[in-house]
Amino acid sequence: MIRMDNPAISAWNKITNIVLLNLLVIVTSIPVVTMGASLAAMHHVLYRMMRNEEGYLLRDYFGAFKQNFKKATILWLLMLGVLVILAVDVWFVVAGAGKVPGWLVGIILVTCIVLVMGMMYVFPLQARFENTIRNTIRNAGFVMILNLPKSIVMLLAYLLPFAAVALTYSAIIVLFFCGFTLPAYVACFLYRKVFERIEKPHAKSNEADF
Repeated sequence: MIRMDNPAISAWNKITNIVLLNLLVIVTSIPVVTMGASLAAMHHVLYRMMRNEEGYLLRDYFGAFKQNFKKATILWLLMLGVLVILAVDVWFVVAGAGKVPGWLVGIILVTCIVLVMGMMYVFPLQARFENTIRNTIRNAGFVMILNLPKSIVMLLAYLLPFAAVALTYSAIIVLFFCGFTLPAYVACFLYRKVFERIEKPHAKSNEADF
């Protein structure tokens, strides 16, 4: 008889869930405006998976999707606006290669990296803690700064699948099956202790504030 708590079976279940979850994120993000809720739901499921608290994938995902929809959508639209501005700045640097002063290129690149690293924590915080939109954004910045080495590793993990696609288009299959969820799952292990430290003093209200 096959034991369901067998390490090999458990690992296979996690891999399967990571792939299925990635497909769910892609499908529910197609309208674009729903991407915030999709990412918040993804982080909710992955965090529980990392702590071996997972239940039914579809129920957990769509429950978190519905619960976080309003705030996550507002957060996403705000972030999307910032990302558009950053994309324009990067295009400005690339289009004016050799003409843009080096100090300005440096400021733009550092600003892009810092803002993107801060954004990495927005939806994990939204998925885990009840808070205002303003405080979620503020806390994301604080967590990023206070855990800068881990934030850099997280950024590299998130960029790796896209870098692979840039090198060879055949790698897009990796993006399709686990390009969003696998880096986010790795990120869970990096910010787990940070979140647990936040949870202890806020266990009653489940509200995080710095």
